[in-house]
Amino acid sequence: MAAVEKRSVTIRGHRTSFSLEQPFYDDLIAIAAERSLSLAALVAEIDETRTR
Repeated sequence: MAAVEKRSVTIRGHRTSFSLEQPFYDDLIAIAAERSLSLAALVAEIDETRTR
């Protein structure tokens, strides 16, 4: 089982953090690269579309 690691990104000028296992983080990086986005931009896009 992969260890859960805490990561930080800045979204709209605010620093935020999330925790993911390494394989999921690797996939998130790959998705960002496929879409020509930074990790922060992809996370911001995900944040904008989630229901609150």
